[in-house]
Amino acid sequence: MRWIYPLLLHAASRVLALPFSGSIIRYRASYNPRHDAALTAESGLILERVGPVLDGFWHTLYRSYRLEGWAGLYKGSMPVILETLIIRGSLAFVKIHPAVPLVLIAAPQLAIPEAILFVFFYTLVELPMIVLTIRAITTPYKLCWSSPFQALDTLLSPAERLRPYILYKTPGLFVATALRTAFPLFFLHFVFDLATRSFTQEVGLAVFSAAIVLYVMAFLASTVLLTPLDVIVVRLALQRNRANSLELEPLEGEDDEGFGSESGVGSGRKRYSDTEDVLSLRNEYNRNRYMGFMDCFRTILAEEGWSALFRAWWYPLVAQVTTVMFYRALR
Repeated sequence: MRWIYPLLLHAASRVLALPFSGSIIRYRASYNPRHDAALTAESGLILERVGPVLDGFWHTLYRSYRLEGWAGLYKGSMPVILETLIIRGSLAFVKIHPAVPLVLIAAPQLAIPEAILFVFFYTLVELPMIVLTIRAITTPYKLCWSSPFQALDTLLSPAERLRPYILYKTPGLFVATALRTAFPLFFLHFVFDLATRSFTQEVGLAVFSAAIVLYVMAFLASTVLLTPLDVIVVRLALQRNRANSLELEPLEGEDDEGFGSESGVGSGRKRYSDTEDVLSLRNEYNRNRYMGFMDCFRTILAEEGWSALFRAWWYPLVAQVTTVMFYRALR
C-alpha cells in the first residue's frame, strides 16, 4: 500500500495550492465584455464592461481574499480532494504516481482505438468533478463541508439534483472536456512516435536524452495551447441545466440564478459579502446563453476578444514545474 502516501500528499498539495488554482478559475470565469464601437454599431449589441472587473491573476487573488477571506480562497477543497482520491487513486493500482500527468504516461502506450476509449471513459468520470469544483470556487455563497446536501443544493439546479446525468447534456461541455484530454494525448503520441522512429538497440544516450527532452517540451507546449479549452470548460460548466436545456425562463421551483426555491433566503444559505461579489458571471438564462462548444468559442471571441481565451496561459507551466520541484524536494 505504498501508493497511499503519495496519493494523500498529492491531494494535500492540490488543496494547499487552491488559492492560486481557484483564482485562475475565477479569472477565467469572469465576464468582462469589451466595448467595441464598430462591433456595437454593426450588431446593435452594447458590449459595455459590467460588474466587477478582474484585471489579472494577482488582482483576482487579492479581491478574493479581501471579500471572502481565507475560507473563500479554499472553496472547492472537498471536490478537489474527491477528484484526486477517485481518479488518481484508481490509477495508483497500476503504479502510476499521483503527481505524474496522466497523458504523459498514457500517450506512448495507447494505440489510437484504445486512446479513444480512454478519453471517453476518463471524461465520464471527470466531467461531474469539474462541474462541482468550478461552481464551488465561483459561487458567492458559503459552503460547509459538514452539510453536503445543502452544498449540492447550492451548486446544482433542481433538475440536475433530480437527474444528475443531465450534467453530461450541458451544451458543449462533454466535447470541451474530452478535447482537453484528447488533444495532449494524441499530440504527445505523435511526438513520441516521431522522436523514437529511428531508435535502435544501439541508440546513444545523447539521442535518447534529446528525445526525452523533446517529449517533455511538447507536453509543456500542449498545456499552453490548452488554455482556450480550459476557459471554455469553465464557462460551460457554470451553465446550469433545467428540465429543458433550451428553456430560457426559470422553471417552477427555481429563482433567477437557477437555485431551488428551497435554497433561498431562510434556507440557511449565506453570502460571503452582501455588498459585492468577487466576479461577475455571464447570465446563463438570457438569449445569449452559450449553446454549444463552437458557440461558446465564437461568443467569447466576439464579446471579450482573444485575450479572454488565453487568460493565465502561463499557469499550467508554473504548476507543472512547481509540482516536480515539490516532489523532488520531498525525496
